[in-house]
Amino acid sequence: MRFASAILPFTLLATSVVGQLTVLRGVLTDIQADVEVYGDAFTAGSGPDITASGNELLATAQAGIPIVQGATAIGLIEAIQLRSTIESLQVSVDDTYGTAVSQVAVVDALGLKAATQAAFIAQRATVATLGAALVSKVPALVRATAQGFVDEIDATIAAAIAAYA
Repeated sequence: MRFASAILPFTLLATSVVGQLTVLRGVLTDIQADVEVYGDAFTAGSGPDITASGNELLATAQAGIPIVQGATAIGLIEAIQLRSTIESLQVSVDDTYGTAVSQVAVVDALGLKAATQAAFIAQRATVATLGAALVSKVPALVRATAQGFVDEIDATIAAAIAAYA
């Protein structure tokens, strides 16, 4: 009985940390799914789809901010496990915004160049807020790495903003 009493707090803590990892992963995978739909809209060159999927991506990312801000910090092992999710999101961001940059002429012909640039600016601001919240949840030992991922995503979106200027 004493062993169970001693181990219970650690078990509860471990369950909580794993739960937080699941929450953070869920936010990031939801955003990644919307990023990929956004990329598909640019590939298709569909004005209504570009606008709708851009709005959906922004809404999903904004909805994730209070979830991440409200999450408790995760441990080093969980941060390492979260890395693959972040890397996957980064690949999707690179692909989507790369496609968007390659489609500037198409988007301009649709009359959506300025609106798309404004959407990118809003998305970038949201990434900054979400990224800061996420970085604050990982151990200090890996914060620089986490911030590096946020910075790379920011740079990708910044390049798209510049392309649409």
